[in-house]
Amino acid sequence: MATVPISPVDEACPPSDNVSSSLNQTVLTGVLWQASLRWLSQVLAWTATIVIARKLSAEDYGIAGTAGVLVGLLSLITDAGIGRALVLQRERRELLVSQAHSASMLVGLVTSAMMILASIPVARFYGEPRVAPVVCVLSLVLLLSGMNTVPLAMLQQRLDYRKLAAIDFLKAIVQASTVLVGAVFGLRYWSLPLGLIAGQLAAVALTRRFVAVALERPRFSDLRPLLGYSRHLVVGSVAWFAYSNADFAVVGRVAGLSALGFYQFAWNVAQLPGEKLGNVLQSVVGPFFGSIGDDAEKLRHYFLVFSELLVSIMLPVLCGFALVCPIAVPLIFGAKWAQSVPIVQILVLCAAVGSISQLGHHVLGATGRAAFGTKLNLVALLVLPVSFYFAARAGGPLAVAGVWLLVQPVMVVVLLSQMQTTIRLSILQYVKELRAPIVSSAAMTVAVLLTKNVVSGFTPLSQLMAMILTGVVVYPIAYRVGYANRARAIVLAWKSR
Repeated sequence: MATVPISPVDEACPPSDNVSSSLNQTVLTGVLWQASLRWLSQVLAWTATIVIARKLSAEDYGIAGTAGVLVGLLSLITDAGIGRALVLQRERRELLVSQAHSASMLVGLVTSAMMILASIPVARFYGEPRVAPVVCVLSLVLLLSGMNTVPLAMLQQRLDYRKLAAIDFLKAIVQASTVLVGAVFGLRYWSLPLGLIAGQLAAVALTRRFVAVALERPRFSDLRPLLGYSRHLVVGSVAWFAYSNADFAVVGRVAGLSALGFYQFAWNVAQLPGEKLGNVLQSVVGPFFGSIGDDAEKLRHYFLVFSELLVSIMLPVLCGFALVCPIAVPLIFGAKWAQSVPIVQILVLCAAVGSISQLGHHVLGATGRAAFGTKLNLVALLVLPVSFYFAARAGGPLAVAGVWLLVQPVMVVVLLSQMQTTIRLSILQYVKELRAPIVSSAAMTVAVLLTKNVVSGFTPLSQLMAMILTGVVVYPIAYRVGYANRARAIVLAWKSR
C-alpha cells in the first residue's frame, strides 16, 4: 500500500528521495494509535473535570495545586534524564539498560523521600497545614515513576506506539475515574492526588506486562556517557518546570489559596482542549526524531510535517475555545468560576503558541544540541519568577497570565531562530509553511464573532451551540478553498495509513 508524506513542504526545501515511506508509515501509525485511545479517554476526562469543578471549591483546587507543583518538579528528575537519554541512544546494551533501570528506581526512592521531608516546609510556606499530608501521599507518584522510566524508554526506542498508547489510555481512564468517584463521595481535595496515584499505579502494572527489564547494580563507569548526556536534559527540564510553575507558587503566596484555586482551575481548563491533541504528536515526536538522528534534511522535513499537523489541529480548537469560554465556562462548570474566564482566554492563547516550542526542543535533542534549550530555560528561570511576583502584586492572577502572553512568543522566536543552524530552516520559511492553518483559523475567528453578535439574544446554550457549529463548518471550508493542495495531501496521507 503506497504512502505519501503527511503534508507537503515548501518548494524551497522539498523532501529528499531518502525520506522513506516506512518513516511516513511509522508516523501515521503512531499518531493514529495515540489519537484513537487518547480521544476515548478525553471523554471521561472532560466529564470528570465538569463534575469536579462543581463539587470542589477554589480552596480545594489550591490545596491540591500546591502539592502538585512539588511532585511535578521532582518527577522531572526521576523521568527526564535517564529515560530520554536512553531513547536517543543509537545502540542499546542490555547491561546498560539494566543498570539504568536500577539507577532510575533509586532516584525515584530518593526523590520520594525528599518530597516527604519537604512536606512541612511547603505547608508553612503557604500557611496551610492541610498541604503537608497531601504532599506526603503524593510522594508515592515519584516512587512509581522511577519504576516505569526505563521500561517506557524501551518502548519509545522501539517506536512501539500501540503499547505506549494503551498505557496512556489506561492511566488516563483510571486517574479520571478515581478523581470522579472521590469527588462524588466527598473526598474534596484528596480526590486529585488519589487520582494521580491510581493512574500511575495502573501504568506501572500494564508496562510490566509489556516489557521486562532486569535489575543490575549501577556502575558509574558504565553509566557515565548516559549520565553526561542526560545532564543537559535534567537541568533544562527542571529549569523549564521551575519557571513554568513559578506562577502557581507566586499566586498562592501573594494572593492566597483561593486566588490560586481560580488560577489553577483556569490553567486546567485552558490545557484541556489542546492537551490530548498536542500530546498525541509530542509523544510520537521524541523517539521518532531520536531514530532519525542528526540527518538535517529528514529532520527539517518531519519538523515541518509535525508542525503543520499540530498547528492545523490545535490552533482552530484553541482559538475557538477562547472565543466561546465566556459562555461555556459558567454554563458547564458553574457560575462561581466566571471570574476565571479572562485568565482562561489568555492561557489558551499561550498554549497555542507554546505547543510549537516542544517540537523545537525535540529537534535540538536529536541533534545533540540540548545545551541550547537548557540555556534558554535557565534564562527564562531568571526572568519569569520575578515578573510573576510583581505582576501578582499589581494585578493578581490575571496579570500573571498576561506575563505568559508577553514572554511565550519571544521564547518561541528565539528557539525557532536556532533551527536556522540546526536544520537550515528560517523563521520566515517556517511561518510560510503554516500559512494554511493560520489564515483558516483567522477566517473561522471572524465568522464565530459575527455569529456571536447575531445570536446574542438567544439562551446561553443556543449561543454556544451556534458558535461551535460555525467554527466547525467554516474552518475546514476555509482550509479547503484557500489551500486545496495541502488539504488534499492530508486526506491522501490518512487514506494511505
